[in-house]
Order: sequence, then structure tokens, then C-alpha cells
Amino acid sequence: MFTMPGVTWLDVARGTMPELKRIAEDGASAALAVRTASTRPSPVRGFLTLGAGNRGAGSDIEEAEHAFMADDPLQDVSGSVTGEAELTLRVGAHRKGEIVHLGVPALQAAQDRSYHGTRVGALGEALADAGIKRAVVSAAGHREFGDVRDVRGSPVLGLVDETGTVDAGQIRGMLRGDAGTPFGVHTIQRALQKEFTDALHDTRVVLVEGGETMRADEFAPLATPRQAIEHRQRALVRTDRLLKTVVDELGPEDLLLALAPSSPRSWRGPEHLTVAVAYGAGVRPGELVSSSTRRPGIVTLTDVAPTVLAVLGVPRPDVMSGRPIDVTETDRTDRVGQHAGLDRSSQFRERFVRLVFYIFVGLFALLSILVGLVFLARARLRSLLIGVCYFILAVPLASFLIAFFPLWRSGTGGAHTVLWTLGAALAALAWFIPGPRWVGATALLAATAGLVAGELLGGGQPLVNAVFGNSVLAAGRFYGIPNTGSAVFFGAGVLALTGLAEASGPRRRTLIVMSGFVVLLALIGLPPWGADFGGLLTGIAAVAIILIVLRGGGNLPWRPLVVAGIIAVIATAAVAYADSLRSAEMQTHLGRFAEGLLSGDGTAWTVIRRKAAQSFGSLGFTRFTYIVPLGAAALAVLLHRQRGPLGGALPSYPWFRAGLAGLLAAGVLGFALNDSGVAVPALLLGQAVPVLVLLGLDQIRPRGQTTDQPSQAS
Repeated sequence: MFTMPGVTWLDVARGTMPELKRIAEDGASAALAVRTASTRPSPVRGFLTLGAGNRGAGSDIEEAEHAFMADDPLQDVSGSVTGEAELTLRVGAHRKGEIVHLGVPALQAAQDRSYHGTRVGALGEALADAGIKRAVVSAAGHREFGDVRDVRGSPVLGLVDETGTVDAGQIRGMLRGDAGTPFGVHTIQRALQKEFTDALHDTRVVLVEGGETMRADEFAPLATPRQAIEHRQRALVRTDRLLKTVVDELGPEDLLLALAPSSPRSWRGPEHLTVAVAYGAGVRPGELVSSSTRRPGIVTLTDVAPTVLAVLGVPRPDVMSGRPIDVTETDRTDRVGQHAGLDRSSQFRERFVRLVFYIFVGLFALLSILVGLVFLARARLRSLLIGVCYFILAVPLASFLIAFFPLWRSGTGGAHTVLWTLGAALAALAWFIPGPRWVGATALLAATAGLVAGELLGGGQPLVNAVFGNSVLAAGRFYGIPNTGSAVFFGAGVLALTGLAEASGPRRRTLIVMSGFVVLLALIGLPPWGADFGGLLTGIAAVAIILIVLRGGGNLPWRPLVVAGIIAVIATAAVAYADSLRSAEMQTHLGRFAEGLLSGDGTAWTVIRRKAAQSFGSLGFTRFTYIVPLGAAALAVLLHRQRGPLGGALPSYPWFRAGLAGLLAAGVLGFALNDSGVAVPALLLGQAVPVLVLLGLDQIRPRGQTTDQPSQAS
């Protein structure tokens, strides 16, 4: 493994690293998602994640960089001790090795608090148990000889075992003073080549870190932006030369993984996708892919450790969340350009959606204020309220439509212009649809649900980096539909189907709507399409409640509710179990969760704890939090029995009433079962409330009527 923190495909596409570009074209490549347990890129978290096969946390721990040669003298209160002796004081019995990392105990304590189930050194431990020797050759320090503050031992975390040792290697003697480089040193190419050659002959797995990009990245905050860029460019050139040195030493049976385990910190703005290349024995030209992503050309940092083990025939430990990387042939001629384009679009998505979500929340706040003014104060703002309702319902549809076009080329300003103009045009079309006002809303919702359904049936590519789609940088989901997209899809589908039922005759509408519910749930939950575990469980329960409300005339008896919950759990468990029976390459996270649950190894419980922590934690930081109280207030105004326009009139819309009950239940369950937390009920309310507002306006003043009429509630 040749590591180069902070290197992106944009660097390669600019021609800065010709050797890396050559092996990428001759071998297999992919954009590497390096998100760890934090959104802040860090070489420590990157190397920790690489060596754990799971997301790492805790890079702010001082000891995270404290790696030494075993015989290095360290100053202690009682005098001078060696690195090995200090490790013994910290961990007790440990394997013998030439390199020790003293921060393993503190880092493991940080992982235990992060709910990811990460084991520091899981890769090194699995290799050691299999009798496979490891070596680290790293020139990542700030000085050749200095105190502990100059140590940069994080690369050792890539191959350290759980006791804090690495069999062989060297982290000294490869630096030379140079006043023109960050921290006054650069890596001696011949020295690194010699240490690598020795390690390659004596061990089977070697991690090489040249140190140049790490120093340039860390030095950037101390320099002007222009000077930081110049230092980084020189570091990239030197790193490419070091890579060529390593490539020249490879034999016909050697496999090289060249990768950047962290995004550059020196660049202001969102993190980047980085570089992953496989070159050498057994690698044919193509793209890298894993069952973690199921998308050729995209892999994750957690996949690297399982890949190393798979190449050497070592079983993957259950604590590793990643899956082995494979090579797939492709007809793409410019893979470097494709990876760089994906990086650009991923960065654009993160910049773009932030403002989109805030505007969406702002529109909903305006809607809630207008509801109070129109229905309580009788203000003459009905036309504005109608327009805001249609506009809110049109925004998700517009966001899915623009996902088919590379809007990142036009910049965030141009993309916002297109999105909001398209949203306004769709809202205007809905306005002019004849009939009650809610018919226009039903049309928008049906178009949204139909478009998402088509995207899922077609493989879901337009959902990648869409506003309500899968964020590649967040690396939470690369296939299927994410929690936010699932909430939008389910809410639009339920309201469109119930609206269709209200607008159609009674003869066949039940059969049509039920068939629609089946298709909706299948697309959300089944592995070939949406693969949303929480969405499937929530959706089945919500649809059952809709049917109970329809049959009971508005009542919710507890026995059918209990039965509905049991059916939802059994059906979802059956889907997950069936997925677990498929091959590892075909499994989704549903099958992996079922495997963990059945094996009793604790991984399933770790997932549940992490999702619960993230769900309840979302109440404190997400922008969607504000929609919930605003939506609840609007519902209170609309459904109040004495003054609300729908309090007594909603029974005349039995399908909408049942749909509202189902969506409210889906919001509660979605909050509890998904790590997106409050975003799920917020987005469901974001669709249900505008529809109910339009129903209420039709009760007060039907379309074409010039004066208010008494509502059925009064």
C-alpha cells in the first residue's frame, strides 16, 4: 500500500502526477470516499480507518501520532525508557515488533464512545493471527530527530495490531534538511527506496508513506493561500517520484494499492473524494467496485482492509464494516476524467444542498405563518398561500428532474436559478389544473413519486448526488434510496394514491390504490431497488394503519395496530434474511444486518446503538428540526374542531384522512428507526401540510367562488 494523504483525482487530471496517472490507466481505479466518523478530514482518522476496516474517530488525541521504533529512547519521569518498554506499561503483554504505537489504548477508548464498533488495528491483528508479517516504511515526521511533538506516527495505524506493534519497517533516517520545504525537511528518495526494498523482501504486506503531502497539508494553515498551494504542488511532484520508486521495485507477483486515506485539509470548502488505484499482479484495466457501493468507479476507505485480507486468503473479521474490492471492466476511455468529474459534482452537491434545505425550511416557515393569518386572522392572502403550497410540493420534483443534468458545470448560482425557476414553473402548472385545488397538488406528488420510481427501476444513477439522493462524500449509501429520499418518495406516493382515490370512482379504486401501495413498498425496501431497511419497516406499518383507519371509519383500535406492527417486523425481517442468503457481492446492508443479528457477534447491536444515537442527536443540529413544530402548529390550526376548516370536514375525505394518519405514524416510526432522525417526519410533514392547507382552502372558498362559505366544521 502506497499512501499519499490529500491527493485527489483533480491533481491527477491536471497532469501533476504522471506516474500515478500511468498506473491508473494500466490498472484499475476508482474515486475513494474517505469519510470517517467525522466530517473533518484528517490523516489520523484516515489511517485509523484504513487499519480498522471501519470508520475511525478520535484524531484529536495527542497520542494518536506517537509511533516509535521499539528501541527508541523516550524520556520518562524516572529516566530514559525504550518505546517497547513504554508500550508494555500501557498494554501489558504484546507481540514483538520493530515499530510500536503508544496511542492504541487511548484511540480504542475513543472508538468505544463512537458507536461504530471500530477496533483499532483490526487489519494488523488479522494478519498477525494468520502468521503474515507486516512492515511500515514512513517518512512522515517533521524532523529527523526531535521531541515527541515532531512525531507523525499515524501511518503506522494502517498496519498496527491491537497490541500496538508492527513486525518490521522503518520510520527514521529518511529525512533531509531543506529550508524551502514545509517544516524544513524533505524525504530522501534513495533512503525510502532502500527501506522499502528491504521490507518487501522480508514481509508480505508493506505500507509506504512518503510524508510529503502530509507535511504540505499540515503546513498550509501557517502560510498564505498562494504559498500553501505552491508547497502542495511541489509535494505532489515529489510524491509522484516516490511512487515511481516503489513501482520500479515491484515484482511480477506483487500487488500495489495506491490510495489517499484522507482528503486535503488545506483546501477551504467541502472535503474531496480521493485516489484509489490497484496495479500489478492479477489486475486488469478497469474500475474498482465493492459490494459496499455496488457502483463501479466508487469504493470506500473501509473496503481497503477487507481487500488486503481477501488477496491473502485471510477471513474478514466481523468488526470490519467494509467489503473486498474487485475489478470490473468498463468501456470508459477517460477514467481519470470521470473520477475527477465525480469529485467536482460531489463537492458541488454539498455546497448546493445546504442553501436548498434552508430555503425549503424558510418556505415552510412562511407557509405556517400564512396558515395562521389566513385561517385565524382572515387575512386576504389566500393566493399567496396557494402559491407557496404548490411551490413547496414542486421543489422535490424539480430537484429530481435537475439530477439528470450536470448542473455543477454552471456553478451553484446557475444551479439555484434552474432549480427555483423550474419549481416555480411546475407550481404554475399545478395552479392551472382544473378542479379542486388539491388536484393540482396530487398531480405534483404523482409526478414526484413516478419519477423516483423510474429512477429506482433504472438503477438509481440519477439519485447519486441528487438533493434528496445519495451523497457520495457522506458515504452513507451509494445504492438504493437514502432516508431523506425515501421519506419524500413515500410521502409523495401515499398522498398521490389517496388523492387519486378521492378523485376517482369507487368501483376499482381500492384495488388500484392497494396495488400502488405494494409497488411503493417494494421499490422502497427490496434490495434490487431502494434497499431501505427502516423505510420498509416504517412503510408497511404506515400502510397497515391507513387500511385500519379506512376500515374503522377513523378509529384506531389497539389490537389491529399491534398486529400491523408484528406484520411489519416479520415482513421486513424476511426481506433482510432473504438478502443475507445471497452471495457477499450481491448483499445489501439489509442482509449484512441480518447476518450480524443471527450470528450474535454484536455488530447488529452496534448498528442499532449508532442509529439511535444519530437519530436523537439530529434534534439538536439539523435544519429540518424547525419543520416539525411549524408543521404541528399548522395542523393544529387546520384540524381544530371548532375553528379549523378541516376539523369536521376531513371525514368527507376518508382517503386523505387515512393517508394523514399513516404519514403521522410513518413520521414517528421513521424518526425512531432511521439515523436521519428528525429529517424523516419533517419531510413527510413538508408534503402533508400543503395538501391539507389546499383542502382547507377549498372548504372555505371553493375554486370559482368569490365569497367565503361556512366550513363544515362550523
